[in-house]
Order: sequence, then structure tokens, then C-alpha cells
Amino acid sequence: MTSQDAEFARTFVSSEGLIKLKTLISEATGNTLAYGLTAFAKLLQVPTVQEDAFRVVDNWLIERVSSSSLLISVLTFKIIDLVIAHPLVNILRPATLILVILVSNRDPSNPVAPETPSLAAVVAQQPTLAQVLVGRLTAADYALCANSLMLINAISRDAMKSDFKEWTRYVRIIYSYGANRNVSVCSRQDSGL
Repeated sequence: MTSQDAEFARTFVSSEGLIKLKTLISEATGNTLAYGLTAFAKLLQVPTVQEDAFRVVDNWLIERVSSSSLLISVLTFKIIDLVIAHPLVNILRPATLILVILVSNRDPSNPVAPETPSLAAVVAQQPTLAQVLVGRLTAADYALCANSLMLINAISRDAMKSDFKEWTRYVRIIYSYGANRNVSVCSRQDSGL
């Protein structure tokens, strides 16, 4: 990333661009949604505006009605929904990457980190997310395959550092969907075998 990128990101955020981008992601479909998600994923990777971007995610909280009533942001919930159900690769790639960034930066002891719930807990309640991610390890689109593998690994690392029981449950779930076999397929795609 160049200093011009960081400067543009700061100007974008100071002009309330994140609020407009959040609205766009909430309401758009098709290519417009894909561009909005890609822009948001890129902003999440700019250290000078990352805290502001995380706050956008955190400020949109709802209580999700489920067996454990996880507190989850509407934006995170929408992105999880997109990752599970959306058919277009150009939307799946950035949506999956956003979840990778949110999960990788999750740290309850850090006030700047996003208040994203453990996705391992989400997987325990909604195993469809794990099933979809494991299935995408064999996707023809290598970037989608790689983003899915990064998310599987990020969820595993996050669960391992916070709750061993949650981690073992998560690992059992992803292995039940054939993660080990599909990682092998993904690796062969990468090496061109």
C-alpha cells in the first residue's frame, strides 16, 4: 500500500465515506455490492483507518435470536449470509476476505479490535457456514478457494486462543465436511498438479 492509498483512505473516512459504504453494502446487489464489499475489505486493511472501519461494524449491533443469543453486528451477519448463500464469485471473494480480516483482528482485550463474535461459535450454531467454506476449497476460482482456506484457518486460530472446547468442536465440524480431503484438492490446484 502506498502513502497515497492511506491518504485517500483517511480522506474517505473523514468525509463520512464509511457510513455511505455501509449503506451501500446494506442495500446494493450485483456488481455494485461486489464493488462495495471490495472497497470495504481494502479499507479494513489500511492501518490508519482500521479502527474507524471496525467501529462501523461494531456500531450496528443487534441481538441474534438463537440458542446462545450471540451479539453480532448486522453487517457481520449480512456478510456471513452472503458467504453462505450468494452465488456470484465476485461477491463471495470480498465477503469472505472481510470475515477473514474481522476474525483475524478479533481480540476482546483490545478496545480497538472489532467486537465480532467467535465464528467458531457461529459455526456450532450454523454448521452451514463450515460446510460452504469446506466445499469452496475445491472451487474453480482460486482466489475464492484461498479466501475460504484463510477463513477456515482464521476461525481455527481464533477459537484455539479463546476456548479449547470451542476449537475442538469447530475442528470436528469442518472435518466432518471433508476439510482434509478438500485442502488436498486446493493444494493440488495451487501447484498445478
